[in-house]
Amino acid sequence: MRELSLADTAWYGILAAGALFGLLYVFPSPQVFLAGLNVPLTALIAMVLMIPVFALYAGLGSAMPRMGGDYLYQSRAIHPAVGFTFTFAWEVFMWVTFTTTGGLVVATLGLQPLLFNLGLQWESSALIDAANWFGGANGLLVTTLALTSMAFAVTLRGIGAYRKIQCFLIIPAIVVSNIVLILLLLRSNSSFITQFNEFHQAATGDPNFHATVQAAAERGGFENPSFSFRYTVMFLSVVGLAWYVVFGAQGLLGETKQANNFGRLFRAFAIGGLYVGLVAWVIPTWLFQRMVGNEFMNAYAFAFTNGDVTSPAGATIPSFAMMMTSSPIVSILLALGFIAVGFYFTTCVFLNMTRVLSAMGMDRTIPEWFSRISERFHAPVNAALFYFAVAVALNVLYRFDDEVKNTMVYGGAFTSVGVIAMSGLAGMLFAYRAKHVHEVSPVARHRILGLPLIAVAGAVTFLAAGAVTVMNLIYPELGFTTTAARLLLLLSLVVSAIWFFAYRAWQKRNGVDLDLAFRQLPPE
Repeated sequence: MRELSLADTAWYGILAAGALFGLLYVFPSPQVFLAGLNVPLTALIAMVLMIPVFALYAGLGSAMPRMGGDYLYQSRAIHPAVGFTFTFAWEVFMWVTFTTTGGLVVATLGLQPLLFNLGLQWESSALIDAANWFGGANGLLVTTLALTSMAFAVTLRGIGAYRKIQCFLIIPAIVVSNIVLILLLLRSNSSFITQFNEFHQAATGDPNFHATVQAAAERGGFENPSFSFRYTVMFLSVVGLAWYVVFGAQGLLGETKQANNFGRLFRAFAIGGLYVGLVAWVIPTWLFQRMVGNEFMNAYAFAFTNGDVTSPAGATIPSFAMMMTSSPIVSILLALGFIAVGFYFTTCVFLNMTRVLSAMGMDRTIPEWFSRISERFHAPVNAALFYFAVAVALNVLYRFDDEVKNTMVYGGAFTSVGVIAMSGLAGMLFAYRAKHVHEVSPVARHRILGLPLIAVAGAVTFLAAGAVTVMNLIYPELGFTTTAARLLLLLSLVVSAIWFFAYRAWQKRNGVDLDLAFRQLPPE
């Protein structure tokens, strides 16, 4: 049953494309490792590149409005082995880490700064202790496991239950929080310095913490970097998440009304992209940069990363914004949005990936058990159980190994762009390798310079997202060139490929020809 409207799908994508949670990635580490980057400019570049990405996914999605998303597009337009290998390794497996990202958003962007600020205002040591606990390893683990359990429960209730939560809880909280965040970041630099010092005087006893940060940075050898266009472009590695307005087309189009309408699907993505690009990425990061001052922003990032200054309420844009108000109500309204988007982020991974696993089960590239739909819940319960078990196991591992956690968390952002690159390749080949599907699709009548629109959009997407993927693999500044990181990416692909060919051979020996499944679309 198709229960999602195109508006629901647009909002689903807005939330996935960095609505509030994207701020987790933009400060303070990038200012140290990519010194001189300009985050708002990176976001504007990403917005320009959104257009072919949206055309690609609207074209593929309207041609194949089924569950499975990237797996379906790549397996039909490139090759079944490619479709399975990349989506199982870089989506199903790597994206489990987004349950951790959801926990990080709730704990460090929502609860930690909220409780610390309320503790200072109400002179409550219990609230301050709670804030510190949520900012620590145990607090993150408990938060993540709680969110994972809730996401599992929502998945069992079905897409209709999630739609109500999104419409009546998540979206209002996000919109209000976004407005509050922008209003708080409108402070002048002089007003920021005053509020910043007052907050830290109450928190640490230092009445001029602004000067303390600058002095600590100078002692460490800090020099304010000049603008770097190279690093600004390289940061598309992270800000490329803004392209994920198409997230609904990566798993849920089988449950979306009018998903076979190319024009309306493209408009839904475009409107969502304009909103998330400006309201979630460009405006908040530009206002933050303007409020704190470019030099101080870089000095703080340098001193904090080196361990020369502490950050009682967390070193994040939301924590800085919360320092600008003494109103508990304003602080709560700001925090609620981050708590809501953290819950969404954990839940959306379950919703999308259980649909991908179901599609794989229907094609018999993994056991058919994964594709079974519960008669009681009308949901892919088996796939949800599997994903829940993997998520719990990995998050418990992260509690005891920060290196693995950090590699997986950043790897999730990296592989997100890599998957889009492979779907770009699928778009390039779609009109030729899946000609029978393309010719009857809504996108077939659209051409550019005599070439199929889907092929042109696919080529641009493949080049842009592919370039970002290559940058991740060769530039150490992006943090993914360590031996452990490269092994993680390579082994996930190798193991997935071995599984595909071995399982296909086993099925063939038992009289099941998997190749037949890839000559047609799965049933609705």
